[in-house]
Amino acid sequence: MDKLLITCTNDDKDGGIYLWEINRGTISRIYEYQCMGISRYKNYYAIASQSLEQNTMYLDGIPNGHFQHSIICLDNKFNIASEAPVSIFGMGDLHDIIVFDSKVWVVDTIGNRIIVFQITNKYKKGCLPFGYSEFIFPLLEWRDPNAQEPDSSHMNGICITKKNIIVSAFGRFSKYREYVNRRDDGCIMDITDLFKPFGMSQTFEEPRIVKNKIYDPHSIVMHDNDLYYVESKKRRIVKNWQTLLEFDLGYVRGLFIRKNFLFVGFSKSRHSDTDENFNCNVLMLDIKNHNKKLNSANIPSKEIYSFVNVLP
Repeated sequence: MDKLLITCTNDDKDGGIYLWEINRGTISRIYEYQCMGISRYKNYYAIASQSLEQNTMYLDGIPNGHFQHSIICLDNKFNIASEAPVSIFGMGDLHDIIVFDSKVWVVDTIGNRIIVFQITNKYKKGCLPFGYSEFIFPLLEWRDPNAQEPDSSHMNGICITKKNIIVSAFGRFSKYREYVNRRDDGCIMDITDLFKPFGMSQTFEEPRIVKNKIYDPHSIVMHDNDLYYVESKKRRIVKNWQTLLEFDLGYVRGLFIRKNFLFVGFSKSRHSDTDENFNCNVLMLDIKNHNKKLNSANIPSKEIYSFVNVLP
């Protein structure tokens, strides 16, 4: 593996997507608008974007104008293949995204919910573009029944295993950003089988709490039947509920495992006294000997969110 895409979520000045060519030791910015989750699909990269200011033509020849929250598809040459303004479904502050089983799973943090889009090759009313020749439409959703106001639980990460659908959140709160003063109440929840048809229900079942009392959980990953996540504020990686690694600097967020390599990101935290001139960095570690640093890169941005390897 010699190339990694890195999404950065701070403002458009230095957010976007960066390409790390590991063997060459180079960093280049390939997309300039702030991005969150990223997932591979066929020959595309699906990206949850929070700030899209394009003016490209749409399905019916209508300019799309300005949409704050969109699902972007880049092709394997990093050209924009499609832009789906999912804010028309009331979605906002998009975080993680996974393409799995011909569906796109998106964390709608403002709405305290997970929305599942079906991928189809046939256009019908209400569809949005996905790639050059496919479309998506909202199929299912699950909303935290405890959340009464926008961004109460701050759901952010999603992981789909062989049997379960797991999400991370900053807590089970009811008021807007109530978690800000109770940051050690984060949790990981199992929401398997709790989804309902999109837009058809106002009542949702309670999740199963898998782990609680986590300080800013992010970046849930399943690898070789082991569950990993980061506890961002405590600057550590957790594996199967036990601390795997702890670090001294930055806000730990962004975790990616591929073959024998583990990548972890470090950001300037909005909740710490990290130096004002702090730039992001990425560590590449040996998955079998996690204390062995194989490589690293400084990213000219302030906040890393996610990674994915580049298509061959």
